[in-house]
Amino acid sequence: GRRDVVDNARLCKRIFANMLRVGFDRAGGGPIDLNVVLQEMLPILERLDPATRVKVLAALAALVLLGMLMMTLTWLGGRFTRKYISRRPDIREPKPER
Repeated sequence: GRRDVVDNARLCKRIFANMLRVGFDRAGGGPIDLNVVLQEMLPILERLDPATRVKVLAALAALVLLGMLMMTLTWLGGRFTRKYISRRPDIREPKPER
């Protein structure tokens, strides 16, 4: 219902605020501390009902797996391209026609 929509909107707002904060509010602008981000997100996940929590965590797991798949395909494509480019054509004398 309406409460779910409001909770999802708050979750999205918190996620995007964390994403925007990564480059601006942190001292030094160094790498983010994933542990701090997770500690901030846990209360939001704990407030969700179990079915929604499972959906959110499954969606996050799917994104991680999709990212790994994309990295693997990129790596395999690079290997294939490197082998294709470095392969030298056979330079042989043409066969005489009969």
